[in-house]
Amino acid sequence: MAKLIPGKIRTEGIALCDSKKVEILDVKDSFLYTRVDQYNLRYSLDDDAVFCSCEFFQKKKYCAHLAALEYFLKNDSAGKDLLAKMTEKESSSQEAQKLVSFGSLFLDKILLDKSNQQIRYELSATGQEDTYTGQFLWSLRISRLPDERSYVVRDILFFLRTLNKGGHYQIGKNYYEPIRMENFDEASQDLLEFLRGLVTDYKGQDSSLVFPNAGRHLYFPASLFEEGVTRLMNLTSFRLEYSFYDYAEVFFQDLHEEAGIYQFEVQERENFFELLISEKNYKLLYGGQFIFHNQTFYQLTTEQTKLIKALQELPIEQERVKRLQFDMSEQSKLAVSLLEFKKIGRVTAPERLFIHDFTVDFDFNLGADKQVLLDLVFDYGSQTVTSREELRNLPFASNFEREQQVFKAMLEAGFADDFISQRPPLRPEEIYRFFSVLIPRFGALGNVYLSDELQSLSQTAPPKVSISMNGGLLDIGFDFYWYRSV
Repeated sequence: MAKLIPGKIRTEGIALCDSKKVEILDVKDSFLYTRVDQYNLRYSLDDDAVFCSCEFFQKKKYCAHLAALEYFLKNDSAGKDLLAKMTEKESSSQEAQKLVSFGSLFLDKILLDKSNQQIRYELSATGQEDTYTGQFLWSLRISRLPDERSYVVRDILFFLRTLNKGGHYQIGKNYYEPIRMENFDEASQDLLEFLRGLVTDYKGQDSSLVFPNAGRHLYFPASLFEEGVTRLMNLTSFRLEYSFYDYAEVFFQDLHEEAGIYQFEVQERENFFELLISEKNYKLLYGGQFIFHNQTFYQLTTEQTKLIKALQELPIEQERVKRLQFDMSEQSKLAVSLLEFKKIGRVTAPERLFIHDFTVDFDFNLGADKQVLLDLVFDYGSQTVTSREELRNLPFASNFEREQQVFKAMLEAGFADDFISQRPPLRPEEIYRFFSVLIPRFGALGNVYLSDELQSLSQTAPPKVSISMNGGLLDIGFDFYWYRSV
C-alpha cells in the first residue's frame, strides 16, 4: 500500500467505500480479488502486482477504486482482518524465501556453470636430460584453444595452486585470465589431478624435489615414474628429447633377456673359459632402478640392479666388449652364474656349461677310535662322483648351488668339505643334537645311510624319574644315566 495517491482521488475512494461499493470476491495465495463500483481490482502487498480494470488505472497506475479498497482494509473491521492475514502470510512467505534463497546460493556454489565448461585449454609436455643430475626433467606448456601456439608454464607449483583457487593466471604476455579445472581437456585434467596429489603429499616439505628449478620443471620419484610419464603421454602433444633423438612415445617393460641390451658369450680355450660381455648404449636412471634404451624404459629388480652395477665396474676393451677368464675348475660356478646373466641378457655357451643336477648319498660309519666317518657320492644318473678330481673333470656343469649346500652342511656338522671325511668322536652332550638335528639336515639334502655301530649310539634307555616333596614344593628329577655311560 505504498502507492502515492493524490488527496482528491483518495476522497473519491472514501466516498465509494462509504457507499458500500467495495465487494470482496476471493482471497487466493497472496492476492485479494475484489469488485469496486463494477470494476475488477486485484490487490497485493506487492505494488507491482496491483491491477484495476478501469482506464484511469491503465494511465496512472492508481485510481479511486484502489483508494476505496485501501480505505476499506484500514478502517473496516472485516477489511482489517483480511489485511492482517495477508500481512502475516506475506511475512511467512518472505522468511521461507530467505531460507530457500540461501539454499539456492549454496547449490549455485557447488554446481558448475555449464556455460563456462567449454574446453579452452590443453597441456603438452616435453622431457629433457638434466645436465647436472642426468635425470629426465619435464616441462609443461599450455595452449589457449583454438590458438595452436603454446606457452611455457614457468612455475608449475604456482600454476597448480592458482588452479586450486580458481584465480587468474598469466598465459604468455597478453593473457591474464581465470583458470578452472573444467576448462581443460580430459587428458590435461587427469594429469592435473595427479599433480595436485603430489602437491598435497609434499605440503610443508621441500617441494623442489618434485618441482625443481623454482617450479620450472617436473621430476617424478622412481615409485611414480611410470604412472607420471604415462599421463604425460596421454596429452595432446608429448616429446622426450634424448641424445640425438626425439621420442613422441615411450614404453615401459620389465628387463628381460630379449631386450638386447646385454649379450654374454662363453668361449672354451685350452686351459680356461673366457666370458665376453657386450652391451648396447643405454641410460641408467634412479640409481639403477630403470634403464632407458631404444625408446623403452626397462624396470629392474634389486638382483638385476646389483648385477648391472657389478658389470659397470669391469674395464671396457675395444668395441665395448668386456672379457673375463675362469679356470676350468670353476666350471660349475660359471654355469650357475650364467643363469644370473640370463636375467638381463642373451647367453650363449658350450654344451658342457649346461647344468646337470644330481642326488647325494651320505654314508655314515663309526671308526676304530669312535670317530665318525662320512663318505659322499654325487649321482648324476649317467655317472657318479666320489672325489674332487672327478667333480672337476665332469664333461658338463654340475649344480654349483646344490654342491655348496652339501659342503656347508658337512662343515656345520664338524666334517671337512670333501668326499671322504671324518670328525672327532661324539661327546655325550653332542649325541642328541647329532641324531635329532644334524642327521635330519643331511636327510633333507639326500639319502642318509647309518652303520649299525653308529646307530647304536642313538639307542637309549628311558631316563629314571624321581619325585619328591621339598618344603611344600614338588621336585621332579630326570636321571639320564645312559648319557654318562656312553
